[in-house]
This record gives sequence, structure tokens and C-alpha cells, in this order.
Amino acid sequence: MFDSVKQFFIKIAQSLWGKIESKQELRKFLSLAFIFFAIILVYWTLRSAKDSVFNATVGVDNIPMAKIFSAVFVLPLVIFYTKITEIFQREKVFYAMMAIYALGAVAFMIFFMHPEYGLANKTVSSTRVIGWLWYW
Repeated sequence: MFDSVKQFFIKIAQSLWGKIESKQELRKFLSLAFIFFAIILVYWTLRSAKDSVFNATVGVDNIPMAKIFSAVFVLPLVIFYTKITEIFQREKVFYAMMAIYALGAVAFMIFFMHPEYGLANKTVSSTRVIGWLWYW
């Protein structure tokens, strides 16, 4: 019974990703698949949290303006990232970006826990900077 189920999954995997030749290749594939799964999980979690925090701090009425600012803000970042990857090695840029995101996450955590600036303050206002920064 177990062998037939195993063979079934092996056939599906081979039809999707090709034949995996060695255990090292399988280990590499599984680790990259796990990293991809983790990235997608965090992305979708933060995507829904982004709207919730923005609505709680800035308000629903400002979402169209936030989307416009977000699109305008992303273009220079993409150009900057492209220039940086031309200058430095890709691995170093990846680690630097990971460190920046980690520091940003810690900073947002600290600000969100603050009683006046954070989520404990239930005042909805378009002047609450933390909501605008979180959206971008």
C-alpha cells in the first residue's frame, strides 16, 4: 500500500519537475521549495495585515491615495535595486535586503506596541504616519 502511494507521488513529481537524479539534488529541491513556501506564507500574511493596520490607523477613505503613493514609491526602489545589483554581488544584496527587512520588522513591532503611536491608539486619522509607512 505504501509503495503504491509513494510511486503515485513520484510520478506526479517527475511529471511536474523532472527526474531528480541524486539525494543531494532532492535535498536542494526540498530546501528551496520550503523557502519558497515560507516566502509566500509571509507575503500573504503581511498583505492582509497591511490593509487591516492601514484601516485601523489611517482609515478606509485614504486607501486610493495610498495605492497611488505606493506605485510612485516603488518605481525608484526598483531602479535603485537594479543599480545596486549591478554594482554588488547578488548574494550580498540579498543579505543586505534581508537585514533591512528584519530591522524594519523590529522597528514596526516596537512602534505598534507604543501606546500613543501604535495600535492601542484607536484614533483613525490621515496624519498617523505609522499607518502610511506600514502600507508601503
